[in-house]
Amino acid sequence: MESLRVEMLGDIALDLGRCKMLVPVVMGKRREERGKYLIVLVRQPAGTWKILADFWSADLAVSAPTPSDTAAQKGSELIPPRKPR
Repeated sequence: MESLRVEMLGDIALDLGRCKMLVPVVMGKRREERGKYLIVLVRQPAGTWKILADFWSADLAVSAPTPSDTAAQKGSELIPPRKPR
């Protein structure tokens, strides 16, 4: 995780940044996933900070379909859109 911006608003703090992680794809193989995150913290009465909520989203990479994606698409049919009345 790479923190890019930290803001404090009274007893609430926000940490925004970038993240990357290794995600399992198939048995024994992993790929690097990159994204963004937001952590919301709240100050406790004793002065310590506790994470209230955390969010992350992956940066979508444009890639060629895998053989399993192609096989799944062969069995599916597209339904044409309905005509307006």
